[in-house]
Amino acid sequence: MNATEWFTAIYHRWRSLRIFYLRSQGFLTYSNGKFVLKGGAYVSPTITLNEDNFMSGFNLITKTSRKDMFNTVKGLFTSDETNWQPTDYPPVTSSTFTDADGETITADVNLPFTKSSTMAQRIAKITLFKNRQQMILSARMSLSAFTLQVGDTVSITNSRFWFQQ
Repeated sequence: MNATEWFTAIYHRWRSLRIFYLRSQGFLTYSNGKFVLKGGAYVSPTITLNEDNFMSGFNLITKTSRKDMFNTVKGLFTSDETNWQPTDYPPVTSSTFTDADGETITADVNLPFTKSSTMAQRIAKITLFKNRQQMILSARMSLSAFTLQVGDTVSITNSRFWFQQ
């Protein structure tokens, strides 16, 4: 196998995996020499972090850039009802988000492995609401947080920012 064939094979594997995790509302990370694929289902927190767990201050980003936000999701899905031809699913719009933005901002989310328009709408709604989560916290933690992986759900108690589990 020459280099071109190798890169082509890797690209197609990565593309297939990317389509899978995007359509399952999950994400893929690489940590400690392993790929970890997490689905989009909610998992209850297993650990609570408080001021004692933070080694130093933390960085809290509270607003997503406007260029990364949207308030309407539309796209294509495939179905046996349309003979497996790509078809538009009904767009999902949040009037609350549209009013806050002052205009309609659309994101195209194609769902080629989604079989029904209702499932496509559910995935579009999850995508829309995940996009509007506007808080990112990063910090240096003590060893008590060593068991956590990217994407784990945790509870945080911090009196300064009024975080209470």
